[in-house]
Amino acid sequence: ETPGAGTLPLTKKGVYLIIGGLGAIGLSLGLHLAKTVRAKLILTGRSLFPARDDWSQWLATHDAEDRISRKIQKLQAMEAMGAEVMVLNADVANGQQMEEAIAQAEARFGNINGVIHSVMFTGDKALCSIKEITKTDIWQHFHGKVQGTIVLSKVLQNKNLDFCILMSSIASVLGGLGDVAYSAANLFMDVFVHQQNRVNSVPWLSVNWETWEFPKQDRNYEIAAGLAEFAITPEEGIQAFERVLSTQELELDQIIVSSGDLQTRIDRWVKLKSVKERNNEHQQVSSPSVDLRKQLETAPMGERQGLLVTHVRAQVAKVLGISPQRITLEQKLIDLGLDSLMSIELRNALQLSLGLSVPSTLLFDYPTPEALASYLAQEVLAFEDSKSLSNASIKQGIVEDDSYRSTLVSIQPNGSKPPLFFVPGVLGNVFDLYPLAQHLDSEQPLYGLRSLGLDEGEKPLTRMEDIAAHHIQALQAVQPKGPYFLGGHSAGGKVVFEIAQQLKNQGQEVALLAIMDGLGTNIQKYQYFADWNNTKLINDISSFYQGSLGEAVNVYPETLQSIGEEEQLNYLLERLRVAGFKLSQDELKRIFQVYKANVKADVDYIPQESYPTSITFFRAMETEVFEATLGETTILEDPTWGWGIGDNLSLYANCQGG
Repeated sequence: ETPGAGTLPLTKKGVYLIIGGLGAIGLSLGLHLAKTVRAKLILTGRSLFPARDDWSQWLATHDAEDRISRKIQKLQAMEAMGAEVMVLNADVANGQQMEEAIAQAEARFGNINGVIHSVMFTGDKALCSIKEITKTDIWQHFHGKVQGTIVLSKVLQNKNLDFCILMSSIASVLGGLGDVAYSAANLFMDVFVHQQNRVNSVPWLSVNWETWEFPKQDRNYEIAAGLAEFAITPEEGIQAFERVLSTQELELDQIIVSSGDLQTRIDRWVKLKSVKERNNEHQQVSSPSVDLRKQLETAPMGERQGLLVTHVRAQVAKVLGISPQRITLEQKLIDLGLDSLMSIELRNALQLSLGLSVPSTLLFDYPTPEALASYLAQEVLAFEDSKSLSNASIKQGIVEDDSYRSTLVSIQPNGSKPPLFFVPGVLGNVFDLYPLAQHLDSEQPLYGLRSLGLDEGEKPLTRMEDIAAHHIQALQAVQPKGPYFLGGHSAGGKVVFEIAQQLKNQGQEVALLAIMDGLGTNIQKYQYFADWNNTKLINDISSFYQGSLGEAVNVYPETLQSIGEEEQLNYLLERLRVAGFKLSQDELKRIFQVYKANVKADVDYIPQESYPTSITFFRAMETEVFEATLGETTILEDPTWGWGIGDNLSLYANCQGG
């Protein structure tokens, strides 16, 4: 929110120069100025554009969805609203071209009232890491935003303007993976405005925008992964632009437009808080749990469900960094963008705020805010008036024996086809199987088989045979008899292989045994695996999370080797929190124990017999991660990756997919 609002500093039929005016944002602003004040618009761009007299001919000879055609249509729409439009070819970083453009504009329209600098990226390699970036890459970002801003200040000197607005980016505040040059260029704009307002009577303003999300055919830039989930629509951008204009009386240098909670994003992405500070945060969160429980217990029966729904939406919004109002009651939380790391963070937040323990499969068992609140009301807080479904119906008909901890997780339980049971990789979390469900037929049920030990009070299994037997008991609660359709990813490949063996021994039919990126059972015990100690295990876990977070976790082996096991886990916890992942100490201990147990089971596993029927094997195109893990490429040179080949194995090499 902006403190205060003045009159919009726009003049009826005023003259406005939009640098980068033929870009997606520039055209949106031009349409807005045409609609509101029937402005006289000067739109500049570096690329050649058809002359005004040639527009009709262009539209007649090109597809309506052609990029130039779409721009011409928008320019014609501006004119239909009563605006006068002048399109000029000029590079903002070229002083001579800009002087000539301004001279032409003033000759036709008179004095310019306001300027908007909306130049975006000017090259073909928008996102680039520090290691990969070159001077050429840097200059493509700096050309318009740095050099262009300097040139603009010179050519506008002595001009009596109502405002000069620079369209900067929130990346200058938050940074982002692959955004180093882009962030720096926008930061320059922010600082430059501050300097200009010290020496210039014309009010300059830098606006740190979220990414504007346009159709691909209307934009020529990539959206960074860290900013994509917070992108705003053009309509939201225009609403924010009006509010930005209303702040002129406040004489601000900089305004940040954030669609999510800015402080949450800064804490998560920018501030490198110590473990002590993070622990203090956890204590501050857990303390209000008593107040929340009391509030729920004393609230009228009819209000308790609503209070819990509000609390769930608030916690989800905090994790995602979005407004709670964007979360509907029936919306699947996973579809909002929650990944496996965020799901753990949400689970921890609920446990701390309500003083309870919840299962690791929370978002699959109770996928919507309404279902989750119902679970919290009925199962945890035991509110008799809860409007929740029964436990059996919420869990889609899975009946569990209290003495047995089922590892079955309903990912996509509905459909007319036989279910597919899938075992995830070595971390044992089924969350990463959700994208697979989105690519399957809507009639194809999908169940994940998680590892024991991820939930409180569970002990992980360390023998492959025991793991498989436990999973069979879980899946046969849903499907007592074959034919069975089984799949496993990475380390889950060996698990599902043993499941198939045991089902065969029961006399059951296995219709499909699919293995994705899993190393075969007939390989030697590589020394690297056999010698793994806690130091190597912790270092490897950090690599997993680094890939998921997109941020450096920075765990150093020499530091791990110099401290004990308990200190090693605390060290990893600190590094993960610095990288922005809020994980509790107990949660990390459980994850580590599961990982350690699964590695042991994988290394020790020796199949007792060959598999009598077909195996369908899927291989990845990129094998660098396997080469780094194994320390050699011998097994990868075998097209079957150690599973053996013959009439009983179908090989799908170099497969691409979601």
